[in-house]
Amino acid sequence: MMNDGLEIYYFAAIALIVGLLATRRAKRLKSLLASVGFKKTHSSDRMFENLRVPAFKKCPNCAAELPLSALICDACDFNFLAGSLYRGNQLLPAPDSLDDQPSNREIAAAGL
Repeated sequence: MMNDGLEIYYFAAIALIVGLLATRRAKRLKSLLASVGFKKTHSSDRMFENLRVPAFKKCPNCAAELPLSALICDACDFNFLAGSLYRGNQLLPAPDSLDDQPSNREIAAAGL
């Protein structure tokens, strides 16, 4: 008969231990997030604010603001892939007229 009253104490003790373990785990997670660079914010929208990628990048040669997708700087012709000022593959000038182009028959007759 004495055991019937002790069951509530067992459940209370287990609940207290689970609560303490959850609090300890939350503190560890909070310190881990702080070490990674997350800042405590009040709004969930600003949680990842410090992890956003800027929309523009600066040219290392002339410091011009360019979109992230730019491969060649418009101001100084800096090539981001090669890391140099030379474009390498410049476009050919446009032909004067398409009528001056040889036909396929003329190319075949010339043996090209």
